[in-house]
Amino acid sequence: MDPNTEFPAQEVLPPTPEPATAIPQEPHREPPRWSGIDLLIAAVAFVIVLFVATSTLLIIQMHTAGASYAQLAKNPGALVVVPAMIAAYMALLATLYFRASIAQARQFWDALSWHWPSGRRDETAPWPRAGRRQTSRAAR
Repeated sequence: MDPNTEFPAQEVLPPTPEPATAIPQEPHREPPRWSGIDLLIAAVAFVIVLFVATSTLLIIQMHTAGASYAQLAKNPGALVVVPAMIAAYMALLATLYFRASIAQARQFWDALSWHWPSGRRDETAPWPRAGRRQTSRAAR
């Protein structure tokens, strides 16, 4: 007598896969790097703001100081050059900020992916040894 006669023979089927309801996790990907277009946009913004700010400040200086355009064009002075450069660099930084934030849809510092170095000193670097040598020479 067969020991398995109590139970009828059943066909063994492979288990059916469950429907995928979970959203698959996206693998970590590196943020896109700066492209030449990003840097070109920043350079164009820098030059445009520099030109506009310098022209505006030259016109203001001409009317307030009573100097001619030819005199100011030869030697514009610090009251024209410094504010124009500050405005141009602010435009450059603003352009880079918005390109990094908007293009990657992340916060600015996250988009840059900057990680501060850990507190461990790199003993293979030349500057710690050079600093110790200079200190020991100064102590003599």
